[in-house]
Amino acid sequence: MVLVKEYRIINNCTVDEYRIAQLYAVAKMSMNETGSGEGVEVIVNEPYDNEKGKGQYTKKIYNFARQEAWNAYPHCLTVMTSPFIGSVFKVVTETMHVGDRGETENALNLDAKVLAQRIIDDIDVTNDKEIGAYKESEDPKLYKSTKTGRGPLTAEDWRKT
Repeated sequence: MVLVKEYRIINNCTVDEYRIAQLYAVAKMSMNETGSGEGVEVIVNEPYDNEKGKGQYTKKIYNFARQEAWNAYPHCLTVMTSPFIGSVFKVVTETMHVGDRGETENALNLDAKVLAQRIIDDIDVTNDKEIGAYKESEDPKLYKSTKTGRGPLTAEDWRKT
């Protein structure tokens, strides 16, 4: 079975600013999930340059899965595989960071067949119901940047402004 799901997540920063935030968040997550022998083991971490772009290739082993990532920001591709009895579970995540408010209809240049089965979810970062992952200090609805002056995201129409 193949499921094609598109998540449109609007942020209150530029694509270049988000790149820095993403690098920080990935490093922090990797550090937090590693300890006592479990977590993330980096097998390969090297630059690449091919027909799809120029970026950083990493291959990681998680305690539950294998992950390979091609990060040619703003376009990133991550493939995770996890063996199960008699089969392999595979998740492919392809990301395009675009400097708009979610209006780009086909950022990954998908063919008509894939577009027809695609399900789109618009995610509002100020309305996160994931209680287990919640940290008040990282809540975009409450946070105000001292560097940019942006935030908090309290207005209902914050995406438009």
